[in-house]
Amino acid sequence: MKQRSLGFRWFFCFFLFTIYRAKKERSIIYLFDEPASNLHPKAQAKLLESLTKISETGAIIIYSTHSHHLIKPEWLEGAFVIRNQSADYELAADVRPESTDIQILPYKQFLEKDAGKTTYFQPIMDALDYRPSEIEKVNLAVLVEGKRDFYYLKYFKDVVFEDAQDIDFIPGGGAGTLGPLISLYQGWGKDFIILLDGDSAGRKERKNYNEKHFVSLDNIFTLEDINGEFKGIAAEKLFDFKDVADLLEEDVKVIEANIGKHKKTLTFKIQELLAGAKRYDFSKNTKNNFKRVLDFCYNELQPEDKK
Repeated sequence: MKQRSLGFRWFFCFFLFTIYRAKKERSIIYLFDEPASNLHPKAQAKLLESLTKISETGAIIIYSTHSHHLIKPEWLEGAFVIRNQSADYELAADVRPESTDIQILPYKQFLEKDAGKTTYFQPIMDALDYRPSEIEKVNLAVLVEGKRDFYYLKYFKDVVFEDAQDIDFIPGGGAGTLGPLISLYQGWGKDFIILLDGDSAGRKERKNYNEKHFVSLDNIFTLEDINGEFKGIAAEKLFDFKDVADLLEEDVKVIEANIGKHKKTLTFKIQELLAGAKRYDFSKNTKNNFKRVLDFCYNELQPEDKK
């Protein structure tokens, strides 16, 4: 055992005291301080999978990290950002402030303080001081308007259809905020498409991204481009009204009258299902709608000779 690396020994002890123990005991709270310190990125990804499995036993897990490999998007709104407000993070690493002012903010509040950021994930990446390396792999990407679209599409991709294809959904902060993400992917030389709602705002921004950011119209789509029945709708209307009513325990007529009023609550519900990888018995209509969207995205990201 002593001949093994520190990372191996940590991981071995981690499995011994968590995975196996969690199978026998349910009421456990695990506290981990920087669990990724001695692990390479692939091992960190495996560790995150293990944390997910442990949480499914009913155990509570609290951990601190500076690693983006241990950030699970669907857990973000349950995360806290801890910062020393008296420290100047732009100074050299060996500079120490004379006093401390430690503040703990729920991620949602932290996000509000960084309202100028144009993507939902950007504030947490800034807090981690993350910078991609020159050789870092970047998946094929679908840039979507916001976190609601992200959670809906990721849930149906990962949980409902259990699809493991190498494609990411990247949320912006609204229909007109994707400019920085577009520039980033253009600079990386990575393939991406843009998916917008089928409403007037989506159609307006489609023209804007083409004219001001030089994105080909062949790479910018609205929901209407996927199916004519999606004309004029936002992502929440891909759900059958009855599904939303059942999920939110609300009268279907109330949902039909104004589903937009309930989209925040709907997003929280989908987020909870995604975080727990829980399948919900959605209707055939809802599943067909999302399947059309996902299949369309996959197809558009394929090389021309494979379409």
